Amino acid sequence: MPYTVHDQPEGPGVLIVLSGTVTGSDIYQLNETLMDHVSFSSWRYQIWDFCGIEKLETSFDDLRSFAMQDAKAAAVNPDQKVALVYPVTPPSGRDRLFHVLSEVWGGFSSRTFHSLDEAKQWVQ
Repeated sequence: MPYTVHDQPEGPGVLIVLSGTVTGSDIYQLNETLMDHVSFSSWRYQIWDFCGIEKLETSFDDLRSFAMQDAKAAAVNPDQKVALVYPVTPPSGRDRLFHVLSEVWGGFSSRTFHSLDEAKQWVQ
């Protein structure tokens, strides 16, 4: 899973741009790397851009793991928001399930958007 992480000039946050085939394991490992980042405790948002991916391979267990992982991270920095950006296509429902699980486990506030501009407005 190729990815890039960009610090954002609009405020203390990051834009994660994903491409290729993305698996649950990839996302989990990347999230661990982000949580270890020296600036993690000062970030106010993460924007995950899935627009360039070819395939997303995640299971219910993966989504639950992400939500539990974010709940652990929220104990360090509870003020973060997580925006997921998907192109306008018929939704799989994975994003909605993640949002529900995140709320249940006490993770970050999260929402899905169809453009980076919408996501950036929400995180600000």
